[in-house]
Amino acid sequence: MGNIALHLDAGHDHNGNPKRLVMVLDEKGDIVHVAEEGYAGVKAALRRGEVADAVMGPRLEITPKEYKAILAEWDEAGEDEDDEEDTSWPDEERHHRKPEPAMHPDEDE
Repeated sequence: MGNIALHLDAGHDHNGNPKRLVMVLDEKGDIVHVAEEGYAGVKAALRRGEVADAVMGPRLEITPKEYKAILAEWDEAGEDEDDEEDTSWPDEERHHRKPEPAMHPDEDE
């Protein structure tokens, strides 16, 4: 069958930032990857874990406490220790960035 990705949604923090995780399970139900979705989206989170071929499963609502516990447990396990954070903006996700405001030629910087 292959890997299945669960989209775990804990809402937003007090600054309005999304608190969403992608958790990937293998055929046996073992967790093989956990990543914060962030603004890059689910596909980018899957690519960071080299599990882009995972089939998307359901979106599940979780509490902020569960969100923190999942991240803490995954970090403790050291599963993502060697992964580097992906700071690139893939072409299909560039449209999510807000453009810088244009300055009028007469305005001071």
